[in-house]
Amino acid sequence: MQVYHGHFKSKEDVMSEFGLAAGSLDEFEVLYAEYSTASYEGDAFVLLRRGDDLFEVNASHCSCNGLESAWRLEPTTKKALLARPNVVENVKGLMRLMVLT
Repeated sequence: MQVYHGHFKSKEDVMSEFGLAAGSLDEFEVLYAEYSTASYEGDAFVLLRRGDDLFEVNASHCSCNGLESAWRLEPTTKKALLARPNVVENVKGLMRLMVLT
C-alpha cells in the first residue's frame, strides 16, 4: 500500500512541510501521510506508529500560512479511526489489516 500521497513523497517531506527538526520522526513509522492543496489552502493527515501505539496529525492552512506551526501529535486507536467518517478509506483498509487493539 502506498504511504505518501499528494505533496508528501517521503518522511523528509512530512518533516519539512511541518517545520520539524531533522530526526524528529526517527522513532516513528509513517503508515499514511497525505497533503493536498487547492485554491491556496491545504489539508494534511499523518498516521504514525511507535511500537503498538498509533498517533495522528490533522492539519489545515489558508494561503497566508503553511503547515509549519500545525504539528499536533495526538494518540489514537484503530477503533477510533474506523469509526470516523472523515478518515480516508485507505487508512480504514490499513486498520482492518493491522493486528492492533
